[in-house]
Amino acid sequence: MTVGKQIRRFAKECEFKFNSRLLDFLMRRTTLSPYLRDLASGARTKKLIFIHVPKAAGTSLCYFIGYQNGHIPISRYRAFDRSQFDSSERIAFVRHPETRILSAFNYLHSAIGINNSPDVLWAEENLSEFKSFPEFILSLQKKEIRKKILGYIHFRPQADWICLPGEASHCMTWLGRFENLENDVSELEILIQRPIKLIHTRKPQSQTPFVEWTIEMSEIVESIYARDYSLLDYQGSH
Repeated sequence: MTVGKQIRRFAKECEFKFNSRLLDFLMRRTTLSPYLRDLASGARTKKLIFIHVPKAAGTSLCYFIGYQNGHIPISRYRAFDRSQFDSSERIAFVRHPETRILSAFNYLHSAIGINNSPDVLWAEENLSEFKSFPEFILSLQKKEIRKKILGYIHFRPQADWICLPGEASHCMTWLGRFENLENDVSELEILIQRPIKLIHTRKPQSQTPFVEWTIEMSEIVESIYARDYSLLDYQGSH
């Protein structure tokens, strides 16, 4: 691995954790500007930053809002241009941690073996040992497994995507909820002055089996996503 790639990997690993101008400088030197993902800036009356929180209807929204798909934390936008960051509408959709982790697991676990994409290869290495979702959730009681899982894009806490490192609150100017998707999309259409037609673009390879959440399973999810529950005002299912 070249020195440049090593620096880029280091910067990306740190951008969720630290807030410093040195890290901003490294990010600008090693990574493309996230503002390049916006394909429709000329068609809007407002500057817009859309944060695609994994497994919260983001892929469909990206298409109709005019963004390339991809998951980029809000911190990277500020690192590249603080002035544009401050003057932009910053929007995102979030989701209840229980249904989100179930969706992420089923999406990745059901894809094992279908191709050699990064998601599939990661799932083969890290999820293939689990025969069911409950077994997976119970395994997260082990610190080494929890750390490995939560470090991956689809399982990262939602706070990582919408909060600046070290800040207690999120820095979004508008926040929608997956649970209120239809109404919030209608509100978003007014905000960005652009029609949105939702489509389910990233379906799992198989239907999500019914999961009966036990008290223990809910407590594990509440523990590992404690900040998301508090930050986004979600309640546990038990």
